[in-house]
Amino acid sequence: MTRLNDGDMQGIMNQYKRNELFFSKNYNCSLLEIGNYAMNKNYTYAELKKLKVACVPVTSGLGEISNFSKSVCSIVSDCCGVNGFVTENKNLAGIQEAYERNADIIFMADDDTFSAFNLKAHLYVDNAEATGRGFAAVLELTAGSLENKEVLVLGAGPVGCAGATYLSQKNAIVKIYDQCTDKVIDYVKKHPKVEMLKTWKNRTWDYILEATNVANIIGESQITNHTICSAPGVPLGIEEDAVNKCKLVIHNLLELGVVTMLSGVGKEESHGKANYTLRKKESAII
Repeated sequence: MTRLNDGDMQGIMNQYKRNELFFSKNYNCSLLEIGNYAMNKNYTYAELKKLKVACVPVTSGLGEISNFSKSVCSIVSDCCGVNGFVTENKNLAGIQEAYERNADIIFMADDDTFSAFNLKAHLYVDNAEATGRGFAAVLELTAGSLENKEVLVLGAGPVGCAGATYLSQKNAIVKIYDQCTDKVIDYVKKHPKVEMLKTWKNRTWDYILEATNVANIIGESQITNHTICSAPGVPLGIEEDAVNKCKLVIHNLLELGVVTMLSGVGKEESHGKANYTLRKKESAII
């Protein structure tokens, strides 16, 4: 998990409502609907309004990131309508407080892991899995369909692999690359429909899931005016000129992953497969 810093958190607090508005205005689809689609759920705001969600600050390791728990709480409250709160206590005492205040779901993160736990359904969702699926889902939705279309996945970490698996399940032609070939070999052994690439910079790509932690690895020579790039990677792995050339770049640091986590940690049974159709885009990057 990429560790965010205090500056990242301020940017998230300033931008997440604008990103929610962008999808609602330009694509007739909210972050919650994208999260539902990614996790094959169909939760309504009325259902989620009944949930009480606790965000527990954690101070272990490198310490608490300022406003992290507050940001997560604001996202799930504003974008999903839940009754969210940040516990006054931290660490184990915070978990105890959440339980005493009858929370349904707990969000908490340390240096390595960020998860949501449903205390009553005995379920949990990891942020890497949710983020990979969420950004893969929004790539599919903005493309209209990725069935039988080539998609480049950069990065074979937990986020990239989760996204690749989702895209493969949607019958996309998934090609994955990572500098660490052992990671890719291990992944494709379990997912033989996904093709391992030894190189990817020798051509252009119309659809990219960029899930690395390396800045500016995608240049103008790898994209076209039709390219859609969904980029959960931190920092953003696309050069500025390439961003301007792309049809659409989808990049945010926290909100899509958090909302997808909430959808995924709901009831074990699905409420029915979500089905959303997005309208034509009106902006180059979010």
